[in-house]
Amino acid sequence: MNIRLFERLSEGLAGSLSASLRQLSVLERCLLGFGGTFVLAVLAYQFVWSPAVAARDQLLSDQPRIRMQLARMTQQADEAQALKAVATAPRPSGQALLDSLKTSLVQRGLPNADLTPVGNGVRISIQGVRFSRCITWLDQVRRDDKLQVSELQASAAGHPGEVNLTAILRGPPAE
Repeated sequence: MNIRLFERLSEGLAGSLSASLRQLSVLERCLLGFGGTFVLAVLAYQFVWSPAVAARDQLLSDQPRIRMQLARMTQQADEAQALKAVATAPRPSGQALLDSLKTSLVQRGLPNADLTPVGNGVRISIQGVRFSRCITWLDQVRRDDKLQVSELQASAAGHPGEVNLTAILRGPPAE
């Protein structure tokens, strides 16, 4: 029922529109045609062309910022991969840890250190060495071997700037 009603209405409208257009002169029909074309062009510009151009301009102006963000994110991803590799690297323990610490002490010019295993850590005693050299070495061990200083005792030695140092280094807690 609804389809027939729609067909009748569309036929009636088309017929009356066609009859109305036939009654108009050629000049009036041309004016209506050009007017309709103009209205369609204005609507197309307003709702299609203008928003597309504005969006393109916005994208072009945002492009340098987006490229900088991409470069920063790429750099952060590379840094995260490097940190992940460092975090998963096996840490020495037991005798291997003692040997690693002895080697690094010799490389830093602290060959007379006494290393003793203590529980899950290592006690280090160094006599008569430059304080700055000891602190630099402890910082290197903290960064490279992921050991933490749990106890530190330093007392002045014979010459200015020299100390007798005892420290206990422990690894990070097991996860």
